[in-house]
Amino acid sequence: MSRKVKDRPKDPAKWDEIADVVSALSIPVIANGDVFEYDDFKRIKDATGAASVMVARGAMWNASIFCAKGKKPWEDVKREYVRKSILWENDLKSTKQTLKELIMHYSCLELPEGKGINKCDTGADLAKLYGEEDYYNFVVSNRN
Repeated sequence: MSRKVKDRPKDPAKWDEIADVVSALSIPVIANGDVFEYDDFKRIKDATGAASVMVARGAMWNASIFCAKGKKPWEDVKREYVRKSILWENDLKSTKQTLKELIMHYSCLELPEGKGINKCDTGADLAKLYGEEDYYNFVVSNRN
């Protein structure tokens, strides 16, 4: 309820409306909208009285938003995401799409990295693009 269909993501979330819903209900409410930093979790809970917080774009753009010590540089987050995708055998199409979302937020898909992702046809290609060939080979050679 932080935004309505006609609202755009660039429009500010309506935390006051979430607070109205929280006060009208006797069940737990999960708040969301405009959570981009670790401190935003407390701010939205304090502002709305919600039982919990859901985050979407903030976590997609930099999953280390959940770290109380502060977000990691997005280059580190991308590399770690690539490593986890290799380890968990994540679907290549899904991995590429998530990386594109990261890039679009911080940079441009028309730069070499974005173009490189589009050219990747395998997990090995993606590992090479991010300098994780040794890790890829280690994981693949140790799979049962």
